[in-house]
Amino acid sequence: MLQNSDQPQPQPQDNGHGAAIATESSAPNDDATSTRASLVELVTSLRAQLNNVESRIEAYDQAIDNSANMVSKSINFSEPLRSNGQSTNAPNRHRQPTQESHDSNVASPSFYGPTSPNYSMNLVQITLFERGYITSSPRRPMLPSFDGDNAAPSSTSRWQPKRHCDRHQLLQFRSWLTLKEAKSAVSAYQEVVGELHPFVDSERIKSQLEWWYSYDEGESSNKKNKQLDDDDLIILVLMLATAAQAQRDTLHAKMAPIMHSSFQHAVDAAVTSCTTSIKQVVIVLLLGCYYFSHDLPRPALRACGTAGRMLMELGFHNSDVLNGVLKSEVQRQQVSILTCSVMILDRQWSAMTGLPANFPSATFSPMSAYLGDAPYIKAMYRLILISDRFNEPISRSAKGNGYEDDDEIELLVFQIQQWQKKSVGDRDLGDMKIWLAQPSTVPPSWLLLLMFRAASIQSLLLRSYFFPTSDVEKSKQHLVPAMKLASNVTEALSGLDSATTIYRNQRPYYQHILASICALMFLVAGYVEQHRSTFLPYLPARYDGQIRHCFQLASKLAQKYADVSKTADILWARIRELCQAMENNGLRYGDGLRDPPSPTTTTDGPVAFSLVETREEVLTNAGETYGGAELNSFGATLDLEFAIDGDNSFLQDIQTWGLSGWPSNSHSYLFQ
Repeated sequence: MLQNSDQPQPQPQDNGHGAAIATESSAPNDDATSTRASLVELVTSLRAQLNNVESRIEAYDQAIDNSANMVSKSINFSEPLRSNGQSTNAPNRHRQPTQESHDSNVASPSFYGPTSPNYSMNLVQITLFERGYITSSPRRPMLPSFDGDNAAPSSTSRWQPKRHCDRHQLLQFRSWLTLKEAKSAVSAYQEVVGELHPFVDSERIKSQLEWWYSYDEGESSNKKNKQLDDDDLIILVLMLATAAQAQRDTLHAKMAPIMHSSFQHAVDAAVTSCTTSIKQVVIVLLLGCYYFSHDLPRPALRACGTAGRMLMELGFHNSDVLNGVLKSEVQRQQVSILTCSVMILDRQWSAMTGLPANFPSATFSPMSAYLGDAPYIKAMYRLILISDRFNEPISRSAKGNGYEDDDEIELLVFQIQQWQKKSVGDRDLGDMKIWLAQPSTVPPSWLLLLMFRAASIQSLLLRSYFFPTSDVEKSKQHLVPAMKLASNVTEALSGLDSATTIYRNQRPYYQHILASICALMFLVAGYVEQHRSTFLPYLPARYDGQIRHCFQLASKLAQKYADVSKTADILWARIRELCQAMENNGLRYGDGLRDPPSPTTTTDGPVAFSLVETREEVLTNAGETYGGAELNSFGATLDLEFAIDGDNSFLQDIQTWGLSGWPSNSHSYLFQ
């Protein structure tokens, strides 16, 4: 082998084996080079594709941001959502459309839900763009729920009336109120509405007053304050009108000639035009508050429903919009407070009218984390989540079916108690006298209203035990709690009104609570009269005196505001008429049980007055005993002045309220 290795090697050209060996020895190097080149080419290709994907992602993110910014403008009070060139500012007293003719075909973004064909088509269009099948287009949607900036207008935009605003009409309040009085009125609005539902920035509106008072209708448009528009002015006028109704002694006389007519056309236009700004929602909800201040809960409920629908048009019932479109904490807080106000007022005004609410509790999903600065709204929102459970048992009892399951009612009562404890702590209406004795200890008005709300709900649950068809045995168990609740609430309301201005300023809210307690007392009084013999051993001491005291307080409170409130006047009439009917019923059914009248008592005069005197004498003699003539009719001991001729025809026919005619339909007694 060594010798062979020393011999000369054959040349490649001499035989083919050497060439083959050389080729085989160089093949690994060529394969490595080729593989390396392939890898480089592959990496380059992947990098190019990655860059392409990154550019598309950036473009898509930018599109999403643009869409979010475009939609989020609609919740900014200082930047309402409008297309370029669109404005509601009118430089003079002549009505001008809020859109110029060259902008009439420009549509604002509209929200579409998943069931809408537009939603599906927008989704497909976005998907095709993401995959590179189509290029960017001015009309390309940014989100499935919204069209693009320059989306084709709907057919309705061609015939829908344009918004007009007469600033001269809206600014008439300047002729009746000084700047100082206007600022005071805005502060009054804050006490009446804003402290409970702060969906309007009262301080911001107040800061605009000086500009509005210095505004010259003849100045050129380039001198206008770009931060103000006609929606701000409409909001201001509605706030002044609501405050004027609450403070009739100082503002109403001055504002009365211009209150409604000054904003009627402007508000109508805001309601009927396309929703392009959250300010329109604020205007409509303020209109509901204005109606409510005038004791018109039905129009208020209707306006609240419209405001909620407008929120939906802006997409604020959708969690994607709330979480993805609203970029700032301020925006999220504003939308959450406004949405909760719509939900709460919808339930409140629905309960007052007895009509169904506009929106189920699951319609909106406000972000409760942003309600910290609105404690009343935060507490009432928690109440909404359990209030729907009241409807079914109350409806069953009103129809005469009664409570099928007492455990269900006990659970509701427990939930209300827990809600009250979480919302107001250990405070109770029984502490009202202590608070009023030391004004510095009086809780804020929103906290007081929460306590009265809890009492009102308890009265609602107790009412169903005293419908004419309710079970007597169950009613016996709830008589004492009902009387205790009625006494506590009427005394607390009376004391609150006599020592503070809270009742007067927020009278529509407290008027409903007073009516709810009166409804409970009406039912209790009628039911006890119907089953007097059965209830006699279970009646609390001085039952007639206690219920008389409750009716006296309620009557005086309703009478005090009867000249400024139609609701108070009606309640006052109901109290007087019910008592008169029961008084006459006592004459008819109690003669056989009463002691003979005193020889000094004559029967030639008015029957009602002589009977009151007789019954009060009996009550004085009876003391704390159960038996005796005073238990035959509570109406004889009410010590109220009755209109003998009966101006209000609500109870002209005594048979309507006689025991034999105690109605089976209880709807007339429900102050919902």
